[in-house]
Amino acid sequence: MKNRVFLSVLGMGLCFSFAAQAELLNISSNALQSQNTETSGCTIVGAGGKTYKGAKYLVIMAEGKPADSDPVLTVKTLNTSTPMVFTNDNWRESFTENGRVLSAVDFTPLLRAPAKQSDAAIIIFATSGVALCAYSKEKSGGDTLRGVSISITDVTSGMQGATSHEVDAKYQQETLELAAGSVR
Repeated sequence: MKNRVFLSVLGMGLCFSFAAQAELLNISSNALQSQNTETSGCTIVGAGGKTYKGAKYLVIMAEGKPADSDPVLTVKTLNTSTPMVFTNDNWRESFTENGRVLSAVDFTPLLRAPAKQSDAAIIIFATSGVALCAYSKEKSGGDTLRGVSISITDVTSGMQGATSHEVDAKYQQETLELAAGSVR
């Protein structure tokens, strides 16, 4: 009897949560990582809200908490017909997309810049339904655990005018491929 009541309450709660669900704009997690212990944050790109050329602008960051932290960020798509892998070590430097080196992005007009030069960040375009995970690992330090914050933020609604054109010019061939990749 107790289980039936619990399951009924749980079911009603889930129904109400689906009915009242708003578009998620930011997914973030705080965790511990080391050179040998990876941490992650995942999401599925939502359908609501603004898009740009049919895609969402996502800013993904790995920010180390201690001063000596140096996270390396890897972002992987999970359900696209052509899986994509993005990596970045220091946000002011270039990043890679499936092994291809791309130029760095100025993140300040998009949302905010990562806290330290050694933090990692990537901007990608992704269509609704794309599932992706962001993984972070310390660059060095063996098993020494350090705090890290991973965030995946939809900044599409903040993209206007010159910022859109600047980012679009850098990425129209590279990351729009992710937007064009069909979801399985």
